Amino acid sequence: MTDEQRTVKREKVFVDQSLTTGQISRKYKIPESTAYTAKVKGFFVRNYGRRQIMIDRAEFEHDAALKIASKVFKKNFSWDDVARTIRDDMIQEAIVRQFELSGKPQTNEKYSKHYQRMWIAHNAMISYLKTWIAQMRYSTVGELFDPGMSPVMNAQYNGYDLDFGWSYY
Repeated sequence: MTDEQRTVKREKVFVDQSLTTGQISRKYKIPESTAYTAKVKGFFVRNYGRRQIMIDRAEFEHDAALKIASKVFKKNFSWDDVARTIRDDMIQEAIVRQFELSGKPQTNEKYSKHYQRMWIAHNAMISYLKTWIAQMRYSTVGELFDPGMSPVMNAQYNGYDLDFGWSYY
């Protein structure tokens, strides 16, 4: 698969408000609800629901991405017991996301490319952590981790506490 096939960009598409909702839906191949919202607002964002991918192999440096991901993990997630157990996966996810967005232009002149990559890594890690916790919440992971480390049994994530049982708050 080439980079051109893997490119998913978001773009703002302005619509002719004189068209009906059905005409907008057929013309742009979008659902009726999106067409109605586009008619009211005057635009819609193409590929809004898809993960944005813009690969530029010339811009991506693996060593720099690894260093940024490691620093972001140490600064923002090293205190979390669950995050520490899946540290390597979170760092890998951050590097993959930095690679996927390596061709993204600098969005604001005020912030550097390094700052942008740091936030890409941070958002990738927090997304991976939340997804992992949601997926593991109701599974049995006793044989994989210490019960105190399991997100189900970690009171921080509204689950089971070894001393007080199930907690709902």
